[in-house]
Amino acid sequence: MADSRFTIELIDSTLVVKISESQMKNVASDNEPWRSIEAYSRSPTVESLLLDVKQVEFMSSVILGKIVGIRRKFQGEITLMNLSPFLYEIFRVTGLHKLFNLASSPEGTR
Repeated sequence: MADSRFTIELIDSTLVVKISESQMKNVASDNEPWRSIEAYSRSPTVESLLLDVKQVEFMSSVILGKIVGIRRKFQGEITLMNLSPFLYEIFRVTGLHKLFNLASSPEGTR
């Protein structure tokens, strides 16, 4: 599935989601991609989820809530890759870094 904000593809057993929207604020316009992510994450063939947020500069608390909601439902590993320093600090200060792997690249975590 692809639209102007999200690209979702299954690579082996990893669901890779690339988010290209810089300001993730309006949850109403984002419902369809999030539903697709949740549906894919329920598949027994998906063992891990990789969210590439390289283009994202801001996430509203509602979007953070959606990501936490996926964490609650998904039993596999979830990695957020390419977090900006600003977003990384938000995850650290709020304690969300304890729920997710935070990676600067597919091979490394921070």
